[in-house]
Amino acid sequence: MTHFSGIMFQVIYSVKRKNRITVDVLAAGGRYDALLTRFRKPGSSAMSPTQAAVGVSIAYDKVNDTSIPDDK
Repeated sequence: MTHFSGIMFQVIYSVKRKNRITVDVLAAGGRYDALLTRFRKPGSSAMSPTQAAVGVSIAYDKVNDTSIPDDK
């Protein structure tokens, strides 16, 4: 996780299935400021402003599964 430079987050969903509570991660992400700095053009000025970046990954299939009622 060294490519993150600040806060990291997860969106979780807990559901009871077969008498057990399970937790699924529906989305996750964080700040990537340090990663952008690594990919600057060679010779670019060190005095240029730091670019801020935030990324997120959404597990669409899991989000979709949470919206379908479980009749079992």
